[in-house]
Amino acid sequence: MLKVLIADDEQIVLDSLKFIIDKYTEEATVVGFAKSGREAVEKAEVLKPDVILIDIRMPGIDGLEAIRQIKKRHPNILFAIITAYENFNYAKEAINLGVLDYLLKPINKNKVIEIINKAREIIEQNRRAFLQELELKEKIVKIVPHLEGEFVYSLLFDNQCLRNLPFYEEIFEMPLAFGYVMLFHIEDKDREDLKSSLDKYNLSLLFREAAKETVKCLVGPLMLNRVLVYVPVPQDVDQYTLRNQSIEIAQEITIKLKAGVELPYCIGIGSPYVLENFWKSYEEADRAVKLSSGEKIIRYRDLSLPEAPPDFYPLHKEKRLIDKVLMGDVAGAQAIFEEIFTWLTLNYVNDKAKIKMRLLELSIVLMRMASYSHPDKVLEEQRLLELLNLTEITDLKLRFIQNLEAIIRDIRLYKSQEISEVIEKALQFINENYSRELTLDEVARAVNISYHYFSKLFKEETQQNFSDYLTEVRMRHAKELLKNATLSIKDVAYQVGYQDPNYFTKIFKKVFGLTPSEYRTKFGLP
Repeated sequence: MLKVLIADDEQIVLDSLKFIIDKYTEEATVVGFAKSGREAVEKAEVLKPDVILIDIRMPGIDGLEAIRQIKKRHPNILFAIITAYENFNYAKEAINLGVLDYLLKPINKNKVIEIINKAREIIEQNRRAFLQELELKEKIVKIVPHLEGEFVYSLLFDNQCLRNLPFYEEIFEMPLAFGYVMLFHIEDKDREDLKSSLDKYNLSLLFREAAKETVKCLVGPLMLNRVLVYVPVPQDVDQYTLRNQSIEIAQEITIKLKAGVELPYCIGIGSPYVLENFWKSYEEADRAVKLSSGEKIIRYRDLSLPEAPPDFYPLHKEKRLIDKVLMGDVAGAQAIFEEIFTWLTLNYVNDKAKIKMRLLELSIVLMRMASYSHPDKVLEEQRLLELLNLTEITDLKLRFIQNLEAIIRDIRLYKSQEISEVIEKALQFINENYSRELTLDEVARAVNISYHYFSKLFKEETQQNFSDYLTEVRMRHAKELLKNATLSIKDVAYQVGYQDPNYFTKIFKKVFGLTPSEYRTKFGLP
């Protein structure tokens, strides 16, 4: 129900407006009256109407000033002003203030009804817009955690997200160009049952909530007992301040996690880097976690490291491996895996469990990145289960290589199917649009790939370049149209996409060795 407040110092006007609204409008009711500008301000505060019909000239505060004061506290209230002809200049000023409409005295019934209906329509539009915005925000809230996970793991493995950094900064509502990694690690090695998995998952949710409440950050999903957090910071912040801040943030998170948390955990903190070097901060946080000796919070730069520490895990080689897999390069992928496997055996001597864990991590990474690039599932769960069931290093290595080759085969198959579909759509588009001016760029846009890549792909698939194929299609249709005696050469040229009949004739002769007229004559066409 639309709530209406009427403000006028003439009783007859108040009575007239109430009568019209009650009798001739639907879903509108008069909730109060005011006989001065001040009273209108006070009544608006108490009654909170949707619409106020207000006279410009009233004792004390005039109508315009009353509108200004009410709008400061209630910007969504709509106003229509009541005025006499001699005050019409005031009415125009009110319109400039955003007033909905005006009523001239004596009051016109139809005008009142029009204003009430207009107000109801505006309020309903605003309500729908609010609900749509609310629905959109709810959808964004649901999808943001997935986007965060995609973003941080993309930074770790392929940096593809850097191409769309402004988009991510807008979605996450924070600058992302510089920051550090905080790695939350759950230390529960002895339990691998279902309850343990659920406990870890629930703890990861609690950690996510605590981190989000404490600092503006991006939080990835739980992956192999770890949650990766990216904390953006200003690039000009000094290291001492940052050190204290990062530790205080981690401490606050641990305080929030204290209630009801039984699983042991620790938090490793890396140094800040530009986003392109995100992986360096991750490696430092990972190293801090591994060198923890019972501390809840470990900052890499605070560790007393030996002069010649063991090498970091070769994350850069892992990134190269992913590139080779996505490119479908079997030999290149195998060669890089051999380098990674050599590193594992040298750094985890006689520690089969750690080697197995690293290979499982690498398998999951490949599965994740392959699924990002291609929507089909390219690594069945069965392959991971087979790795889990193996214990000997040689068997693990052999099974991983087999899985690697299987992933690449699946990606190649998917790409070949995808490419065939793209070219098929392109050919269909050309055959449906050959009769007008048509460019390579337009066809590439129609199939949603860059024109450079489309040109290369088209030639590979059809053994023709785009312009030759388009000419072939046009000439084929031109031959059919020339059989129609009612069409002139000029008409045929236009219908197959040539605006210049002379140029059409030249191309036709180049393809068939005859001009269109000679073609008609030779084959006895009229």
